[in-house]
Amino acid sequence: MSARRLHLVLGTALLAGACASPTASCDAAGAVTGHWSYAATQETPVHGTLTGSLVISSQTCTDFQGALDVIEQLTTGESRRIAGPVSGSLVDTGVARFEVTLGGVGREHLVRLHGDSMTGSWVETGGSLQGNGRFGGRRQ
Repeated sequence: MSARRLHLVLGTALLAGACASPTASCDAAGAVTGHWSYAATQETPVHGTLTGSLVISSQTCTDFQGALDVIEQLTTGESRRIAGPVSGSLVDTGVARFEVTLGGVGREHLVRLHGDSMTGSWVETGGSLQGNGRFGGRRQ
């Protein structure tokens, strides 16, 4: 999927989810706090994988914060540890979005939550490389 198309898909899903229940109470919000494994693929600009952990340390109603710490392994043989702050929100039952800044570049994630697992897509929101890919994780 091209980065432009992924941006459109993420944007449409976020808008649809944001309008799904504008008057929902905090009682309806699911808990996402805790330690999660994180495994992602990077499709562009260079294929690679990211593995590590996502820690959601605080949640207030639908908003949450934490940190992502991963090892990025590119098919070029390069490897580096990158970490950054996470900030996100639940946009509907079983759907969340969060942004993390890794290596100075923002990555927007759209998440589908299934009990103690998550899956989704991510896209860079800044920088010139415009990477994108898929990810998943399990609550530890």
